[in-house]
Amino acid sequence: MKIIKNVLSDNLYQECLDTIRQLPEDHCWASSSVTWDPYLRHGFLGSCIFNFVPEHLRIKIVDELRYYLPLYKDPNKSSVKFCIWQPMSGIPWHNDYGHDLGATIYLNEHWDINYGGIFLYENSEQEGSGEYTNNVNALIPQKNTMVINDRTEHHMVTPVGYDIPEFRYTIQIWAESKE
Repeated sequence: MKIIKNVLSDNLYQECLDTIRQLPEDHCWASSSVTWDPYLRHGFLGSCIFNFVPEHLRIKIVDELRYYLPLYKDPNKSSVKFCIWQPMSGIPWHNDYGHDLGATIYLNEHWDINYGGIFLYENSEQEGSGEYTNNVNALIPQKNTMVINDRTEHHMVTPVGYDIPEFRYTIQIWAESKE
């Protein structure tokens, strides 16, 4: 996993945060309970809702991230979604099989470890094998931090607490590698 802090400019970060907080009132959202494969929902009671980032904002995000994702073809075709992790939502251990790259940008201005929603991962760069080794790293979501999984490393998100003061907000990016 690659972890990059302060990945978006302050203005773009604020525009993303304002938009994700406003979108639920204006758009239809999909739910992990309905659309994710059963193995990606196993053991979690809550639902993560998601929606595509509006095109004008997607273009700005992709443009600012070109430096961090240089090996990916046509970033304009990448999938960029807002995710709202509701109470008790999470995702079990998986490796993003079928995707060349997955990236997550955390949008909450503050996230306490006691809120849950902790990103757990096995870093194949440290272990060298890409296989599950029982050595797990944890990352508490931090404002404007991006995590890149470009080696199908195993990871998960622990359940979000049931009494959190606000939802866990993220941007999820999927991209294709060069052939």
